[in-house]
Amino acid sequence: MSGFEFAEKVKSEDSQWQDTPLVALTSHGAPADLDKGHTAGFNKYILKFDRDTLLDTLEETLAEQY
Repeated sequence: MSGFEFAEKVKSEDSQWQDTPLVALTSHGAPADLDKGHTAGFNKYILKFDRDTLLDTLEETLAEQY
C-alpha cells in the first residue's frame, strides 16, 4: 500500500479515522505531487529534509485539533 492509498483509506467515509489529520513526508515536492497528496487526503505535504517546516506544521496541526 502506498502512502496515497493509505491516506485514501483513512479518509474514506466509512473510516473511524476520517477526521484524523494526516501529514505526508516526501522527497517529491513538485506541484503535481502536492496536488496528488491533497487529493488523496493529506492535510499537509512536507518535504522530508525541511526540519523547521515539519516541526512548525506538526505544531500547527496539533493546535488545530485541540
